[in-house]
Amino acid sequence: MRFLASVSFYDDWYDSFENDVFGTEAILDSEYLQDLEFEYLIGDHSSILIGGNSVFDNSGEKATDITNLGFNSATVLGNTYSQYSPFSIRGAFWYARYRYNF
Repeated sequence: MRFLASVSFYDDWYDSFENDVFGTEAILDSEYLQDLEFEYLIGDHSSILIGGNSVFDNSGEKATDITNLGFNSATVLGNTYSQYSPFSIRGAFWYARYRYNF
């Protein structure tokens, strides 16, 4: 049996696109991300693993929350979240794996 847990911290970060193109002070909030994995051994040759990235479904601050132009610059460009986000913008990602070793 194996269990893995990790916590990543991203401090306040800067979005140069929002600043350069729209002239906003694009400083986005810091975030914590939590990842988990659990693997169970089945006999001598196989195992099953279940895990998740960003298990609390954290996708970060929306780019629209930092815009002060009177319109939604992110939606005009098709971006809900900053394209320079240091973490995934898709939120939680769950996975499972079965492994058999010969």
